[in-house]
Amino acid sequence: MFLRVQLTFNLFLIFCLFKVTTPLNRRVFEGESIPHDYHTYLVKLEFHGSAPSLGECSGSFISNYWLLTSAHCIETDLLRVDVFFATKIGLRLIAQIEKRDVWPHPDYVLNKDSIANNEKDIALMYLRESINFNTYNINPIKLSTNYPEVGESGIIAGYGDAEVYSDAPREGTVVITKCPFFQSTNLICSNGRVRAGSGDSGGPLIYKGNLVGVTSAGCKDPYINRICLTVYTSVAANFDWIRKITNEIL
Repeated sequence: MFLRVQLTFNLFLIFCLFKVTTPLNRRVFEGESIPHDYHTYLVKLEFHGSAPSLGECSGSFISNYWLLTSAHCIETDLLRVDVFFATKIGLRLIAQIEKRDVWPHPDYVLNKDSIANNEKDIALMYLRESINFNTYNINPIKLSTNYPEVGESGIIAGYGDAEVYSDAPREGTVVITKCPFFQSTNLICSNGRVRAGSGDSGGPLIYKGNLVGVTSAGCKDPYINRICLTVYTSVAANFDWIRKITNEIL
């Protein structure tokens, strides 16, 4: 039974989902642009390596020193990550992170589509110099050790693809649904018109004000598919690993 579910999910990923990391500059589909002082933990991440750009993702401040994002954003030839934060005068580069300070989950395998792999699609980034939150009006988001119930509402936010161009991050309200084709307590799903776009990977799924999920995968073509499944890696399922790496009370 598990192998059949595993195969079905793999085919589903190939034909229906994609890792939302394509380097585009637009945002959450069917969401809305938000002022700079909303989601004041949300950042845009630009990845650089042997190629001029390895793509873009979103991420969240969880403390003065740590960011949380998706593991699949991190290519093997990564050299540097530029961290941008929205201010009243636009995006501002606030930090640069070297590869040695990037911590993908050790059980995640790059470019492998499987249920087990998506469950570990999470990464930490360490800032060697503490960010002065007062300077930028940054407020870290708290991590949740709970799982949202099916039918409950959550909010997604990010710097990814959307219907129209916007230089601002976007957010949208989603309804938590049962994940189709597979059963996993370590993944969270939403299915509806509000959906993740390219570049939203690593962005937060927020439930009751806390970070419960990290955007992992979405529709292969959200421009065409108006109702889409979005998959999130559970924070609660990976909380012990996060706490071990950060060695902080989060």
